[in-house]
Amino acid sequence: MAKNTGDTKFRKVDVDQYTESAFQDEQADDSSATKLNEFDVRGLLEKAKFDEALALVLQNAPINSKDQALKDTAFRYVMRLLSQIKAQNIDEFVAGLDEPKIDLLMKYIYRGFEQQPQDVTNATLLTWHE
Repeated sequence: MAKNTGDTKFRKVDVDQYTESAFQDEQADDSSATKLNEFDVRGLLEKAKFDEALALVLQNAPINSKDQALKDTAFRYVMRLLSQIKAQNIDEFVAGLDEPKIDLLMKYIYRGFEQQPQDVTNATLLTWHE
């Protein structure tokens, strides 16, 4: 059984003097890369390469960004692209994605169900969900 000695010297030790501040909150400035992606996505949209544009948006999605406008822009692109890709090409497109991108695509689809964007109908979202 432990003794209660009443010794409180251990509480006066400054542990920060022994460890350096290892945690540095990184403020990644990803806005320049995303603006470049918007330009690339628009270029692919003009060329009617919808599957490549969707893959590009999913690859460079602003997941950890704190900029809500940037996330909304990516969401609008995804919704627009989901409505442009033909139903018979969906399985082929999804088969080419890895698990994290499929999960991200599903998150966008669920957000689409929730927010009801004008670019895409529920039937289109259900087709992608299957």
